[in-house]
Amino acid sequence: MASTRVSVAGAPIVMIADEYAVSGCGFVPPAGNGPCVKGQWITGALRVTSEGRPVAITTGTSLCEPTGTPLVVGNSQKRVQAT
Repeated sequence: MASTRVSVAGAPIVMIADEYAVSGCGFVPPAGNGPCVKGQWITGALRVTSEGRPVAITTGTSLCEPTGTPLVVGNSQKRVQAT
């Protein structure tokens, strides 16, 4: 779930603890444990939080289940940078 209290350029920011549904994933690894159905950010901003939770950033680490592949960011906001 995105932050209910913070927005950037009019859109709510994404938090790392939340799970996201994955759609349109055609990736099925050789082991056959796919396609991806949900994803979650594992690491995000080190010093930027909202509501006490770290904020997701494009350089953070993410995983999709059940394949273990990273999420692919389709769109991001470029006006703020975080580490």
